[in-house]
Amino acid sequence: MVVDDELNEGIGIFKAESKERFLHVSREANGLKVSCQFGTTPRNLDKACLVFNTEKDFGYKLCVIDNTNRDEAKYWLNDFLRAKLRNDDFYQTKQAINLCREFVEEVVKSENNFAKVDQADILCKTRDFSEANDVFDFKEFEEVVLEEPKMAETFRDFKQKYEEAFGCNIPDSFKISTDATRQSQKFFKSVRKLDKNFHIYIHGSRDRVERGFDPDTGLSYYKLFFDKEV
Repeated sequence: MVVDDELNEGIGIFKAESKERFLHVSREANGLKVSCQFGTTPRNLDKACLVFNTEKDFGYKLCVIDNTNRDEAKYWLNDFLRAKLRNDDFYQTKQAINLCREFVEEVVKSENNFAKVDQADILCKTRDFSEANDVFDFKEFEEVVLEEPKMAETFRDFKQKYEEAFGCNIPDSFKISTDATRQSQKFFKSVRKLDKNFHIYIHGSRDRVERGFDPDTGLSYYKLFFDKEV
């Protein structure tokens, strides 16, 4: 197996809890024999783990798949494999992006006098910040993305609670993993669904979106400002 561009040895551990029928065809003297048997295909594996013969001093490097529910995943990862996530650039970037997403969902919401478009704005700025920089510096992130000192203070408190809840420690500054950023693109997509009539895709520029209420019709509205229609 090739691991980090190097040829390496490894072993695989696979667990399948369901089987399916398949046809087995064998050649005999009089022709072909077809029999129905039970077995497992790779796409039906419930759990799988590849253990690479590298980084022995740190407990070996693993690739793990678990297609079962979250409770069973804890048993597979924690109790059986006793595996831990690698605290590298990829892991730190994923944690930082997930932290920002949780912050937007838990804090930047209507109960705290924020509009949906404010959520979209922070997510879009987080995406742009991650793509434009080689290093994720939280102090710079607060200045560029959050901007307001009160919002930055709330974010720092939320980060501390997040780390305590998930048992992690995200450094104040770390190298951004492009792979992790690419995999997290789905978190940055912001779509505002208005009743059953409209979907608005917001990619940035919070100052070009205005939300209001029309007392004559009793309906809310969004006003969009743009340079040209593409």
